[in-house]
Amino acid sequence: MRFLIRYLIKIPILKRLIPSFFKRLIFFFKKYKKEILVNNIYFDLDLRHLIDRRFYFHNTYEDELFIPLYKIINEHKADFFLMLVLAGEYIL
Repeated sequence: MRFLIRYLIKIPILKRLIPSFFKRLIFFFKKYKKEILVNNIYFDLDLRHLIDRRFYFHNTYEDELFIPLYKIINEHKADFFLMLVLAGEYIL
């Protein structure tokens, strides 16, 4: 089921409808907690939160931020990396 939703959500009109409908369903049935397996790692999600619902549908978390960062770290052969997240803002 989730496999099908991942492809349907790419259609522009369904991109907004599916998450909205899904949100109403989870609040109606009060099934907020969900455990999913992504890349052999189990994630406990609380689907009341937008970021968890986005992760549930797309199986990724802000790739547009982390892929360029990963490339920069590999180019400069960094030994360590420190990232702080304060109030939703990234500080590198």
